[in-house]
Amino acid sequence: MKDYEQVMTRLHGLAGKVEYVTDYLKGLYGHNVTAVSLLSRAAKLEQELGITMDRLARRNRQALFCWFTENWDLILPILTRNSSKKILNESMSDCYINFLDVKQLLNYH
Repeated sequence: MKDYEQVMTRLHGLAGKVEYVTDYLKGLYGHNVTAVSLLSRAAKLEQELGITMDRLARRNRQALFCWFTENWDLILPILTRNSSKKILNESMSDCYINFLDVKQLLNYH
């Protein structure tokens, strides 16, 4: 079976869930998220969760979205945890004012 047919079979088997996961990932990482960026994140998830990514997911962007969808129940808690940490760090850095830095003092109102 050719790669295209395998991807279509996977997409069909995952029905509407793959669209949800794709939209979620695009919302999290940007609408034009690249396959290279997703592969990097998937590799980290692979190590953290002890799951493996198949050959097709490494070679095809749609198959990569399928891989995220197939492992979504394991991946979502980690993404939620990481995005919560990021939001907390950003909000903490917004609150921090260095009173020795004149530029920050002038811009603080």
